[in-house]
Order: sequence, then C-alpha cells, then structure tokens
Amino acid sequence: NLASNALAVCQAVRPPDDEVRLSILPLSHIYGRTCDLYCWLARGTRLALAESRETIFRDCQLVRPTALNAVPYFYRKVVHRLLEEHDEVDGALLRQALGGDIKRCYCGGAALAPEVDAFYRQRGLPVCCGYGLTETAPVISASSVHNDQAGAVGPPIPTTEVRLGEDGEILVRGPGVMAGYWQK
Repeated sequence: NLASNALAVCQAVRPPDDEVRLSILPLSHIYGRTCDLYCWLARGTRLALAESRETIFRDCQLVRPTALNAVPYFYRKVVHRLLEEHDEVDGALLRQALGGDIKRCYCGGAALAPEVDAFYRQRGLPVCCGYGLTETAPVISASSVHNDQAGAVGPPIPTTEVRLGEDGEILVRGPGVMAGYWQK
C-alpha cells in the first residue's frame, strides 16, 4: 500500500530532481510519512527534518526548502504571522518567510480555507491541495503546479480509481487501499 502510494504521488506531482523538502509534519502520521519520507526515498531528492514545531520558521531559514507539505493550520499561521508583522505582504516577503527558495507548497489533512488559498495565489505561490484517508495510504488525489486549480484537490493519482456511489459516497479502488482492519 505505502510503496505504491508513494510512487503514484511522485508520478502525479512530478517534483524536480533538485527539490529540497523541509519535513514539518509528524512522521507518526501517514501524511508526513508517505508524502515526505517515502516520496523522498522513492525520488532520492533532499529531505531535512524540522527540529520541532516551535522552530519551523527558523528551520525554513536554515534549510531554504523548495517544497513543503503542511496542513491548513500551518498555512493560516504563516498568513497571520506575516500580517501581524507587516502592513503589506508581497510574494517576495511570503517566500522569504518560508526560507527564500520556496517554489511548491502542498496541503492535505483538511480543506484549505478559501481566504488562505487566495492569499497565497495572489502572491504567486499557490498551495496545491490533495485528498486522502489513512486507509488509502493516504493519497487519493493530488494537485501539482502542472494542474492546480483554486478550491480543487486534483485528479486521482495514477493507479487509483474514484467514483461516486449512488448515495454520493466517494468510492476508491487501487493498490493503495488497505484490504481491511486488523482482527476485523
């Protein structure tokens, strides 16, 4: 499940070979583990681990990442911090807050608020969102800089099929979907 999902995410998102990713998500959760750790293993790019959640902004300055995976709370926190410290925030200031070399921001775990999405887009740094569940290893769909749209979570990743059931339930099939729950 995990290997197939990581490989499909890499194929869908197409990160560049010179990517430097700062991992700020806990590796005890499937989002950080698959989209940072396992994708890094699959691609062989550079990955740095943040020291702690309290040092993320400092770590961005030290590592100068070109990519970040985060949850909506983090992107909202960046917006609030910048607006508290500056009267106006342009794209250069936003990028500098994230280390100066940031080119790609990815988001999962919950919906990104439209006003946060707009803040980043207006400054030339869209946040590419995805959708998934722990039971799907976790990615079902992913946006990338190649197919990003505001308010969307991108197309299904390769090898994953998605359709709506008659009752509106999202139905997913593919090698990333777990077969069942242990002892059930």
